[in-house]
Amino acid sequence: MEAEAKKIKDFSKDLDSLPDIIDEISREDEEKKKRHLRCVTAEQERLKSCPPRLGRHK
Repeated sequence: MEAEAKKIKDFSKDLDSLPDIIDEISREDEEKKKRHLRCVTAEQERLKSCPPRLGRHK
Protein backbone atom coordinates (compact mmCIF):
# COMPACT_ATOMS: atom_id res chain seq x y z
CA MET A 1 0.00 0.00 0.00
CA GLU A 2 2.80 2.42 0.87
CA ALA A 3 4.51 1.73 -2.45
CA GLU A 4 1.30 2.48 -4.33
CA ALA A 5 0.75 5.68 -2.35
CA LYS A 6 4.31 6.80 -3.08
CA LYS A 7 3.85 5.96 -6.76
CA ILE A 8 0.63 8.00 -6.93
CA LYS A 9 2.29 10.90 -5.10
CA ASP A 10 5.25 10.90 -7.52
CA PHE A 11 2.88 10.74 -10.47
CA SER A 12 0.96 13.70 -9.10
CA LYS A 13 4.19 15.71 -8.74
CA ASP A 14 5.12 14.88 -12.35
CA LEU A 15 1.73 16.09 -13.55
CA ASP A 16 2.09 19.32 -11.60
CA SER A 17 5.51 20.01 -13.13
CA LEU A 18 4.34 19.27 -16.69
CA PRO A 19 3.76 22.95 -17.69
CA ASP A 20 7.29 23.82 -16.54
CA ILE A 21 8.72 20.98 -18.60
CA ILE A 22 6.78 22.09 -21.67
CA ASP A 23 8.04 25.68 -21.23
CA GLU A 24 11.62 24.44 -20.92
CA ILE A 25 11.33 22.38 -24.08
CA SER A 26 9.89 25.32 -26.03
CA ARG A 27 12.71 27.58 -24.79
CA GLU A 28 15.30 25.01 -25.89
CA ASP A 29 13.67 24.76 -29.33
CA GLU A 30 13.70 28.55 -29.65
CA GLU A 31 17.39 28.66 -28.73
CA LYS A 32 18.20 25.94 -31.27
CA LYS A 33 16.43 27.91 -34.00
CA LYS A 34 18.35 31.07 -33.06
CA ARG A 35 21.68 29.23 -33.07
CA HIS A 36 20.92 27.68 -36.46
CA LEU A 37 19.97 31.07 -37.90
CA ARG A 38 23.19 32.63 -36.59
CA CYS A 39 25.21 29.79 -38.09
CA VAL A 40 23.54 30.17 -41.48
CA THR A 41 24.03 33.95 -41.56
CA ALA A 42 27.68 33.59 -40.48
CA GLU A 43 28.25 31.11 -43.30
CA GLN A 44 26.65 33.48 -45.82
CA GLU A 45 28.80 36.37 -44.58
CA ARG A 46 31.91 34.23 -44.82
CA LEU A 47 31.06 33.27 -48.39
CA LYS A 48 30.43 36.92 -49.31
CA SER A 49 33.76 38.13 -47.98
CA CYS A 50 35.89 35.42 -49.60
CA PRO A 51 36.50 35.23 -53.33
CA PRO A 52 35.06 32.16 -55.01
CA ARG A 53 37.42 29.22 -55.07
CA LEU A 54 38.68 27.99 -58.35
CA GLY A 55 39.70 24.44 -58.86
CA ARG A 56 38.60 20.92 -58.85
CA HIS A 57 36.91 21.04 -55.44
CA LYS A 58 34.72 23.75 -54.04
